[in-house]
Amino acid sequence: MPSLTEVVLFGIVTVLTVVFFPRTFSGIPSPKGQLLTSAAKPPRRNTVTFRLRGIPLNWDTARIGEFLKEQYGPTCAPTVKSLALEIHARSITSTIVFGNTTMLPNTFRQIKLPSSHEGKPVYDEYIMLDTEFHGITTLFAPPPDDHQVE
Repeated sequence: MPSLTEVVLFGIVTVLTVVFFPRTFSGIPSPKGQLLTSAAKPPRRNTVTFRLRGIPLNWDTARIGEFLKEQYGPTCAPTVKSLALEIHARSITSTIVFGNTTMLPNTFRQIKLPSSHEGKPVYDEYIMLDTEFHGITTLFAPPPDDHQVE
């Protein structure tokens, strides 16, 4: 059974932890109005991340940017944040942030892939641009040599 001194000491440590720990690490202002955290939090930007699914395997970040500028105009300013091969290995998925979202759909849009210069379709498929990340979205896929099971 713990002694009275141990119980009192435990109580003091508990009270001090409950009172001072949240203020020290949560950014709650001290009584003088100054933040007690040492690191300043960066301002939060109001950006929406879009997912682009069904991208052809031979496209890179530059081609995706060009394609989106063709669809929505050069002022949309797309920035590709991730580009990953899907688990089925038939297409690529990308996450994109736009500098200007006024011309973009609110949630979901199918975009027909371009035709070749002879008028024959290069791809008979669509890519999907959306903001609804339901299910699994591949954000990174390491090269096959980097994820071998031993």
